[in-house]
Amino acid sequence: MTVFSHHTAGLRSRIRLTSFNRFLISAGFANLGDGISTILWAWVASLLTRDPIWIAALPIALKLPWFLCSIPAGLLADRMDRHRLVVICDIARAGAYALGAAAVLAALPLVDPPLRGVVQTTLYTQLVLLALVVGTCEVIRDTTASSLLPRLIPDQDLEDANGKIYAVETVGNNLAGPALGALLIALFLPIPFAAIALLFLVSALMLRLLAPQLRTAPAPTNTSWRADLGEAFRFVVNHKGLRLLIIVSGTWCFFVEMGMIALLLHMQDNFGASSQTYGLTLAAGALGGVAGGYVTAPLLSRFKTAAVIRLSNLFDGLGFLIIAFAPSVWVIAAVLFVFYFTGVMWMTTVMTYRQREIPAHLFGRVNAISRLVAFGAMPLGLMTSGIVVNFAKTALPYETALIVPFCIAAFGLTLQVGLSWRAVGRRFPS
Repeated sequence: MTVFSHHTAGLRSRIRLTSFNRFLISAGFANLGDGISTILWAWVASLLTRDPIWIAALPIALKLPWFLCSIPAGLLADRMDRHRLVVICDIARAGAYALGAAAVLAALPLVDPPLRGVVQTTLYTQLVLLALVVGTCEVIRDTTASSLLPRLIPDQDLEDANGKIYAVETVGNNLAGPALGALLIALFLPIPFAAIALLFLVSALMLRLLAPQLRTAPAPTNTSWRADLGEAFRFVVNHKGLRLLIIVSGTWCFFVEMGMIALLLHMQDNFGASSQTYGLTLAAGALGGVAGGYVTAPLLSRFKTAAVIRLSNLFDGLGFLIIAFAPSVWVIAAVLFVFYFTGVMWMTTVMTYRQREIPAHLFGRVNAISRLVAFGAMPLGLMTSGIVVNFAKTALPYETALIVPFCIAAFGLTLQVGLSWRAVGRRFPS
């Protein structure tokens, strides 16, 4: 009987490993698509206008659904089969990018963009609408997908699994994706849209193969949506550690997005960077993210959670200040390496904490509230960056105005670390 039990346990372990690897591969394909889109949307916007606000507006359309749709996404995640919901979202995103390829192809050739306003207003409008669709599907997909991981692996392996997932995400989002995106943009503008569509279809297929392990029965719907949401909000309000992380995450995302969207024009106009140079600079940062994904679990096993959280936020303010006055692209690449290293440490620690602290039946809704604050701050940061540059260039040379968002982000992130330092120590003593 004991031998049989050991054999069964070993078999279950191998099944978990296989299932997790498939889950990881699916995440890799999806995030490779996201990585191509990281450079694609902003770069296409820069081909239609040179106005910082209009350039920011297209990425804002991608991020705005995090503010508008996070709560409905959480409610859906707790009421539907989460696995099926993730697959549907990947297929829908594939369709949106396929339509984007067709729209860009129909609009070619593009004319030189103006300093104010946009050219090809029909194409720009189509891309904004498609970005809203893609962003909405991303909100639902990401809010739901993070609840699936605890079904595949034991609790004690969550740090290591989350670290690997964020490492793969970083490779796709910031290493392979931007570099590949830059190459595809240079070849023919519609190609990257079509490539992303194909990647999301492959991701959906890989997740579909995990149906027996990930399929979840829809939750009972005896209560109203308002009651379900109230239950989640009460949990967040009463959970001091989670509440603190939500506040810090929202502030962090606001200032980081403010700086990262400014990086595009800073490199284009202050350094004369091509799409390939911009993509490779982001790729250098991604190497740091990969390293961060693999060292976070060992760090958490040796040091207190508070120490890891503090370390992961300590460099950010200084990093943006260095970017503002960097003498070369190489310095920016080095800063991004450290920035992504600490960023993945932060995300891995926060997600693992959520997965352990949030009850399974509440995970979709509470995770949605967390993401509403964090990711909802992103479009605000993007728009603020564009407004700051336009305001600053009325009093400063254009090249100088482009670095003002970095200085503001550096100040805000440094202030956040100072204000939260003692609270982090109290809320995460172990």
